[in-house]
Amino acid sequence: PPSGAAMSLRDGLTYFKNTTTAQLMQTVGPAKVATLARAMSVRQSKLEEVPSLALGTSPVTLKEIATACATLANEGSYLEPTLVLRVADRNGQVLESFADKLPERALSQANAQTLLDVMRGVIDRGTGLGIRSRYGIQADVAGKTGTVHKVTANGYADDRYIGLFAGIAPASNPRIAAVVVIDDPRGESYYGGLVAAPGFSAIVGGVLRTLHVPPDKTDGLIAGNLDGEDAT
Repeated sequence: PPSGAAMSLRDGLTYFKNTTTAQLMQTVGPAKVATLARAMSVRQSKLEEVPSLALGTSPVTLKEIATACATLANEGSYLEPTLVLRVADRNGQVLESFADKLPERALSQANAQTLLDVMRGVIDRGTGLGIRSRYGIQADVAGKTGTVHKVTANGYADDRYIGLFAGIAPASNPRIAAVVVIDDPRGESYYGGLVAAPGFSAIVGGVLRTLHVPPDKTDGLIAGNLDGEDAT
């Protein structure tokens, strides 16, 4: 039940308290929130500049969510995702290559680092704690759990939600931004900290081992074998 006590924005994000998010939206206004979202990643989806935007009522794509994480990992600079790096023939001769575009400053480096640190709390003590306590990821990871609207074929959001887990690792020297979404075919609503955490843990654990992060920073996880379940 409500306690009447004040809560910081840091704790509001850590514990998934939408009341603090709604209050922040009322304070700064939907237009500023939408402008920042567009600067960080949301370049295709339409954002309705209304107060409920804070609660995820404007659907965005998986690529846009992942790009927002990448913007934070890139210290506040937006880079347009490059989905195809090069095209080669069967002999390995490169027929075409595609260079990254120039970065665009979306938010200050200081603000990006602050938000990244806040997202550490989600993993260390908040709704994403399961990736440490259950799946054994001990590396420096920042993340956010959530639920997003399922979008129908005609472009409208229905009443179904999808569990989401987004994160950045290692948070101190970002090398990967990953997002996992899980759609429950029964249409039930689940939090991302429960249903999407296994997949996120498998991805991040495997990548950190590939990057040769010291073993004491990635204790416990073997990708594809989470509690005896196939994580593929």
